Amino acid sequence: MIKNWCEAVSHELQMPIELAAGLVFAVIATAFVGRVKINVKPGWDEQGTLYVIGLSRPGTMKSALARRAFAPIVMAQKLMATTAEEEIRHARARAEVLKAIVASLKKDLAKRPGDPDLRNQLEEAQFNLDTHTIDASRADIQRRDS
Repeated sequence: MIKNWCEAVSHELQMPIELAAGLVFAVIATAFVGRVKINVKPGWDEQGTLYVIGLSRPGTMKSALARRAFAPIVMAQKLMATTAEEEIRHARARAEVLKAIVASLKKDLAKRPGDPDLRNQLEEAQFNLDTHTIDASRADIQRRDS
């Protein structure tokens, strides 16, 4: 499948198949970023990284090749960004609800300071608020619509 794609694209764009194949290696490596660790020696792990440089003369369709090769990665990034935006929006809304619950329970407890049920409810609500998180690593995903 990869060989067929490389042959078809190199024929269509009139470029060496090696250039297409090199970029395919870069795409595959991109898909595995953070998932491959190399154990250099006990206690020393490194993340596997592949660097690819595609060299060719100006006007040889390198950019067109890169757009085609990386299209699946770009589509996956857009999907992840959309999913993350939705999850973050829901998490922020949940945090606002939890804050309102805590505030309301604090007011009620101020009126009835000796109520053990109310104190337990407040402690539980405060715990839920304190342990509620919005995954900041997902918040950094940016949409690229271009």
